[in-house]
Amino acid sequence: DVFKRLVLGVSAAVFAAAAAILFLGYVVLGAASRERVAAVVCVGAFFFFMVQPVRAGLSWAGVSASILGVWAVLALAAAVLAWLLTARRRNFILLTTVGGIGFLAATAGLVAEIAALPAAPSGTSAPGAPSRTASSGDAAAPDEARKLPPVVYIIVDTYTRPDELRRQTGYDSADFIRALEARGFRTLKRSTSNYFFSNLSISNTLSMRYLMDGTDNEISTYSEVRPIMSGRNAVARRFGELGYRMVTSGQRLCSNYDHTCIVNSSGIPYGVWEFLLTTPMPVLLSYVSPALYGEISAGQEYRLEDLIGVVEDFSFDRLFLLVHELGVHDNLYEEDCSFQDKLAQSDLQRQNRQDRQTDEKTPFVKTVKCANKLLIRFVDMIRLKAPDAIVVVTADHGTGFSRAAGERSPTVVRERSAVLSAWRLPPRCNSLLYDTMSNVNHFRAIFACLTGEKPDYLKDRVFTGLDFPDVREAQLPE
Repeated sequence: DVFKRLVLGVSAAVFAAAAAILFLGYVVLGAASRERVAAVVCVGAFFFFMVQPVRAGLSWAGVSASILGVWAVLALAAAVLAWLLTARRRNFILLTTVGGIGFLAATAGLVAEIAALPAAPSGTSAPGAPSRTASSGDAAAPDEARKLPPVVYIIVDTYTRPDELRRQTGYDSADFIRALEARGFRTLKRSTSNYFFSNLSISNTLSMRYLMDGTDNEISTYSEVRPIMSGRNAVARRFGELGYRMVTSGQRLCSNYDHTCIVNSSGIPYGVWEFLLTTPMPVLLSYVSPALYGEISAGQEYRLEDLIGVVEDFSFDRLFLLVHELGVHDNLYEEDCSFQDKLAQSDLQRQNRQDRQTDEKTPFVKTVKCANKLLIRFVDMIRLKAPDAIVVVTADHGTGFSRAAGERSPTVVRERSAVLSAWRLPPRCNSLLYDTMSNVNHFRAIFACLTGEKPDYLKDRVFTGLDFPDVREAQLPE
């Protein structure tokens, strides 16, 4: 597609530039200088893919400087050094060998990344995608005559609970909460997530049990979490048993398993985008065309405003829609929902891209205000298409503005675990909710509502840690 050709075009352009310089050197320069030009070209081509290592090095050294500026200085210094050193033939052979291998290895990685891309994830981005019901390994679907409402579960990454949002940023989201309540939602007053980072939090929610408790751990790495998030989980199995078709939106939720995945097929794959970030191209693009940068950096995920139009064309009959939305997490939007291009440029330049999640509250609030508008539009669309739908708007974890206080401090535990949790259930199911409900019990409540069975809730617990080895249980402050 267009973006695959774009990515390959970047590498082709580098090759073409290198070839042009070599040819010019061959024609204009003498025999001795030609070899030195070749060495400079090889070293320069190698440094073309060294933006991220420069970023990592500066971060490790604690140096605050422009990534692109430091990269340019180092690349120029390396080119000059290559020119000087290759006056001796032995040095020339060494430099051209190292530079050539590095450049070819980087290009081979890009080609391998593209070649490994699936033709399409399970299902399709097209609204008329065929329905999926219980797979052959699931229990038989129930009587089709039984009326079960559609279920829409929206994870807005990093959307913190209203009281904590006000405490951390000063922004009062009361208007948004009132708008939800006017549409039949109940917002839980003391809702929490169970873990501090997305991969573990979402897989825990979809498993309906604690996968890590610090002592008896079922998982310990992302490779073990990935299948859970993308369809091999208790929630997907149970919906299959009930005869639902499952549709997901969000890169980490997509797979080749038995469900439909909403994919922006014209978007650039995540692995290819990460590869391009090793070059100066994204930074340059963010200045030349911020709008195009914003579109490309979204990858194959539909952002919320685009997702509304896609989902609107789906049939809601016995549908389970699971959405993971990253707009708030990534501080993508201005208050009017235009792309925050200046923030994107700053993000590419900084040593630690997490800084924006701990220091920059103004861009975060702007994005939250936009997300509120989009969520209301999304909810209104669902109410119009399926008035009886069960709808949950929640988050996988809270913000991290107070992280300097220490990962296990009461302040951080309270902030990072506090999540928005807004529920629209049939009136007969409202008694299933309680204000301190955590994510591990969300689908226990949903299935109890669907089947009429008594929910077997687990104890609501919170665990600190921003990576698998660091998970420890914590006590919520009063």
